[in-house]
Amino acid sequence: MKKKLALVTIRSEIKNMYQTDLINLFSDYLDISSYCLENQHKNSLTLETLIDVDIILITNPNTFTLIKNYVKADCKVIYLNYAFLKNKIDYLKTFPNNTNALICFNFYSVSHQTTSMLYELGVKNLNLKAYNPENDVLDKEYDIAIVGENSAIVPENISQIVSLGRRKISFSTLMDITSNAAILDDTLENRIYSYCQDLMTPYSFMLDMYDNSVLTKSQFQTIMDCIDYAIIIIDNNFNIINYNSNILNMFNINENILNINMGTISEFKNLYNVLYKNDEFKNKLIEIKNCKSILISKEKINKTDHSNNIYIILIKDVTEIMNLENTLRKQLIKKGHIAKYTFDVIIGNSKVIHDCVNKARIVSKIDKPTLITGESGTGKELFAQSIHNESSRRNFPFIAINCASLPSTLLESELFGYDEGAFTGAKKGGKLGYFEMAHKGTLFLDEIGDINIETQAKLLRVLEEKEIMRVGSEEIISIDVRIIAATNRDLRELVKTGDFRLDLYYRLNTLIINIPPLRRRPEDIPPLIKSFLENENFHYENIDDEVMEFLTNFSWYGNVRELKNCVEYMSSISNGYIKMEHLPEYIIQEAEDKHIEIKKDILSNINIKDKNMLIAIMNIIFNVGGGRRKILQELHKRNITISEYKLRNLLNDLNKNNLIKFGKGSSGAFLTEMGMDVLQRKMYK
Repeated sequence: MKKKLALVTIRSEIKNMYQTDLINLFSDYLDISSYCLENQHKNSLTLETLIDVDIILITNPNTFTLIKNYVKADCKVIYLNYAFLKNKIDYLKTFPNNTNALICFNFYSVSHQTTSMLYELGVKNLNLKAYNPENDVLDKEYDIAIVGENSAIVPENISQIVSLGRRKISFSTLMDITSNAAILDDTLENRIYSYCQDLMTPYSFMLDMYDNSVLTKSQFQTIMDCIDYAIIIIDNNFNIINYNSNILNMFNINENILNINMGTISEFKNLYNVLYKNDEFKNKLIEIKNCKSILISKEKINKTDHSNNIYIILIKDVTEIMNLENTLRKQLIKKGHIAKYTFDVIIGNSKVIHDCVNKARIVSKIDKPTLITGESGTGKELFAQSIHNESSRRNFPFIAINCASLPSTLLESELFGYDEGAFTGAKKGGKLGYFEMAHKGTLFLDEIGDINIETQAKLLRVLEEKEIMRVGSEEIISIDVRIIAATNRDLRELVKTGDFRLDLYYRLNTLIINIPPLRRRPEDIPPLIKSFLENENFHYENIDDEVMEFLTNFSWYGNVRELKNCVEYMSSISNGYIKMEHLPEYIIQEAEDKHIEIKKDILSNINIKDKNMLIAIMNIIFNVGGGRRKILQELHKRNITISEYKLRNLLNDLNKNNLIKFGKGSSGAFLTEMGMDVLQRKMYK
């Protein structure tokens, strides 16, 4: 069914001027009618006259005021712009500069509008004036008078009259009609081309404007169809202005939905309800027919015009998103640029590890450089990956590099990349550096304390300016990367010795995570052992209690990594049941060198009350020092009641077991190496 177009003018001559052109162009696409208000009183424009019209074309802004009460709400009103023939405009440009020209049309409003249009079309050589015969008194001579197709009042003293001929409908108006009626096809396109080929367009663009507009429209539609998202463009009233083919496929629609209100399309029911209740939003999850889940976003296209907003609706099938994410993740895994671990895999029930994890979770949400410190083997990269996976960058690359494993000359090119020919042996075409590869994601710099001073200076620039420069290049590249650095060295000491830049240290230590050593959390050793055994398909019950007691009390200066290696070794060489004889020889030797009893705790034969008392005494000796009197005073401050005699006996017991030594004279007692080890294990157990 054809849509209806009505031309409404105030004067009959204007109606006659444009009616024929509209019929010639659109008669087989649209039902065309025309109305003249000067011959037909406005009250005769009844509801029956215009109520069914889809598009109204007006030639005067005042026209709409006269007919607005008879126009349905969803009717499109288009203001008709006119154009002149190119040869007429070119002729005007042949006159000498500063030629005085009077614009004389039948109506002053048309003369005034034509004056502006001629200047816009590049007629700069004429001094134009719109003539109003009722009010104007000419104060100078005019060389020519410019008129339209119809007769006009021209002053008698102007001898030369130039006619611009019949006004025609502008290209922009024709495109507005085809767009709102959704009728543009190859036949109509050629018809409009023929009609407009002789018209003059602003700035002498001629037909380029038409060609480019059609090309732009075609390109825009092609782009929308290539995008994975389903796209709808709507106005304030939810009328569909444009859409792509994906929306039809997603909602199983088999008809043209252009210029149809979304609320009337049953397939859009759930979608319409969400769009109606919300203005602008991103990634809202809803369900549509067949239990399909979709993500929708709604955003204004015209940010400043609040009276007639246009919205673009982006819709994505959640299943497709998940499949795409899995594909990308597989590619990243293949390249090794993904974080595999999360905080959930960090094993431990101790307070110190719980506090550390909780702090790291908070740090994850803060998008700033982070420094992870801790002894070798404590799990610094495990924490780095977990921080990345809980941050806003989780869907982007995680790239790790061990700074100590590369010589300084190679490290710089690996971090920043290089251009072709930057040095002998440089890869053809150059190479991306880790910073560029980690764009939008996280770069983990392990053992950062081993970076030389020169590279430290460049790293500081990256942190401050978020820019890099490839080796052998002068081009500045902007990057967006979060830096997580890690070290088992004391950076403060390196600053003192001049081996680490103070400004870089302060830039990195904004957020610090210090991972506790395993000997500070011995209660975490049994669950760690159980996890490691399960990874080796070994039953936790098949490990001797004596072995468990020894492993729990061992110092583990290699931390979790050393414990894991030990468990893997024992499970490999045992015959299904782990005994003391299956311990690695170096561990047994280390225990013997430190005089640690293998079979039982050195304090195990002391009752619980005295054992706690001994730990308290050892703690005072370590932190305060002094002799018996000083120790007794400190015990009383802690509300621990003990006689001086009892204290003397306990000190002697500690001395006999090689846990403390007595200094000479009044220097008091001090802890031995074994006493330090026992105190650490007992304090954090």
